[in-house]
Amino acid sequence: MFNRKHLIVFFIIISLFNFTVLTATAQVVPVNKLSAVEIMIYGNKSDESILKRIEKLENTLYKQEQDGSLIERTNNIYNYVLGNKEKPSLVFNLNGLEWSLTTNITQDTAINKLNSLEKMVFGEKKEGSLKERINYLTEITFSKEKVPSERATIPKNKLIKIKTFDKISSVSSKSGDKVRFEVSENVYIDSKLVIPAGSTGILKVSNVEKSGNLGKEGKINLEFTSLMALDGSEIIIDLDEEAQMMNRSQQLALGASILGAAVLGPVGLIAGYFVKGNEEVLPKGSEIYVQTVNNNPVYGFKFE
Repeated sequence: MFNRKHLIVFFIIISLFNFTVLTATAQVVPVNKLSAVEIMIYGNKSDESILKRIEKLENTLYKQEQDGSLIERTNNIYNYVLGNKEKPSLVFNLNGLEWSLTTNITQDTAINKLNSLEKMVFGEKKEGSLKERINYLTEITFSKEKVPSERATIPKNKLIKIKTFDKISSVSSKSGDKVRFEVSENVYIDSKLVIPAGSTGILKVSNVEKSGNLGKEGKINLEFTSLMALDGSEIIIDLDEEAQMMNRSQQLALGASILGAAVLGPVGLIAGYFVKGNEEVLPKGSEIYVQTVNNNPVYGFKFE
């Protein structure tokens, strides 16, 4: 049995263990952050060494290597490109520029997006670091020399209308298929743009059941992942109760099945066996509602 002295020693050991775990975690290079930034800047992640990846990103962003440990440099890169805690990220500023100049958000790499904007404004793309180029374009675009922004929270269960790029069918689709979609309408919170129309995402077909005898209807189960807000934040979405109610009210029923017994009639089960149910199909270009899973603090574009 533990006495008082043993309990004290036990809690000291546990405390030291927890501190060691937290410290060890803090000392791991966040490679996932490097990958996220590389995909945003270049369109794909690199297979090179961590040091070369960091140096390449720093050269692209700042045209010079930064001080600090690999962990610090990685976190600084991520916070500048995708972090939105203390101030809007590079992604937000670039998207804000594009929206102001074109009223549209393209789904492209940061480099390609900036090149296109500079060609539209100046007739040619500029030289220099991404930071310098974005800052200059911002200064000449906005009266206050910065992209107008304000904090907003996309609430849990916020309805978002999306449109599919691909056909989904209980005949031709199979489990694991990925289907592209885009946001159909701008999403505003308190008059601030937080998710622009055209933002894209991926949903996955998680299960497919073909129609069969006894009036068995075809069935498709979809698994939604996330989409990106204007500031680059990941917004988790799903097809939950509010979204399904809206889909039904808009005659956009998804995943509805009709019981086979309803079409059997007075002849009975033997005759009913030869009655085949309908296949379920979601045509290309279908518009349906989904909803947010969590509260999402983001930066929104503030109209001046």
